[in-house]
Amino acid sequence: MTPDYHLAFCKQCTHRKFEKSQGIICSLTNRKPDFHKNCSNYNQDEALKFKTAEESLQRDERYYYGLIAGIGTGILGALLWAFITVNLMIQFAFMAIAVGASVGYAIKYAGRGTSLKFQTTGALIAFASCILGNVFSIIGLISKYQDVSIVDVLFYLDYSIIPVLLKEEFNMIDLVFYLLAILEGFKFSITSNDTSNARTRRSFLNHR
Repeated sequence: MTPDYHLAFCKQCTHRKFEKSQGIICSLTNRKPDFHKNCSNYNQDEALKFKTAEESLQRDERYYYGLIAGIGTGILGALLWAFITVNLMIQFAFMAIAVGASVGYAIKYAGRGTSLKFQTTGALIAFASCILGNVFSIIGLISKYQDVSIVDVLFYLDYSIIPVLLKEEFNMIDLVFYLLAILEGFKFSITSNDTSNARTRRSFLNHR
């Protein structure tokens, strides 16, 4: 067996020891490894195995897929929000929660993330989608009240009035639901502990 083959085992063993003059040696024999195929004293270092599995999970992350999925879902959620508002003539603040949760789940399943950047992205997109839902609603209502097409509104609307209209319609209930939407986007944008643990266990088996 080659030295590299021995080291692949010894680096994961609790009996490993480092000597400046020899490198990694066995703490039981105080010698460099010389076993043939398997070492009878091998004892897997669980801490290293867990670290290896976590690194495997991080390599499996797909941030840009999650980002695209989150943005796309946010836009669709905002359009649905506006459609319901315009057709029922009622502003359902709880739609913000649905949009936030949808964005979070989209990022979770597309991005397979386990890190904070996925959660931060989910929260930001959820917040932006809530604002966009209200903007789309305003555009739709203007189109309905003025009896003009959406295309005409989009081309000729003075967009400087949008912030003013948003401010006039905004209240404390909206703030609560916006915060809940942000929380949902943050919470659901990464794989759950159960899912991560299952993937970790699979990674453990692959490294044995």
